[in-house]
Amino acid sequence: MIKDIYNRELYQPFVEYCATHGYHTMRDLGCYDFRLLSRREDFSPMLITRIKAVYTAYQKSAAEKAEAEAVSKKLEGLMVKIPAKAGEGGRLFGAVTGKEISEALAAQHAIRIAKTKLVLDEPIKSCGSYQIKAKLGYEVSGVVNVLVTEG
Repeated sequence: MIKDIYNRELYQPFVEYCATHGYHTMRDLGCYDFRLLSRREDFSPMLITRIKAVYTAYQKSAAEKAEAEAVSKKLEGLMVKIPAKAGEGGRLFGAVTGKEISEALAAQHAIRIAKTKLVLDEPIKSCGSYQIKAKLGYEVSGVVNVLVTEG
């Protein structure tokens, strides 16, 4: 809702304007020409600039959230295979890190997720299958299925 996003007293004339003209959500403003606001005396140039800035930030965050949701969908059913040197009983020499998972995901499936967004509860120190949570942003997360093999 527009009144929830433009909730400061400064924006009250704009909120009232939107309510009287049938703009209730930010999506409704998608086709609005903000230059029309400059014709109104109760909207200062500073206020119009702030209104545009808030709307631009909203659009950017909506696009980034949609992108994060798309990446989350792509991760469903994918398996990232990581070969690692192992000793007796499948114990690895060292550990598989978020960086290695991120690089393997990019190489095998062309999906780029920063290593800092991969949440490893504990280091991967043995061969096997793991589910790694990926915090993609905007309260969107996904699961990266990792298979560590001896190689």
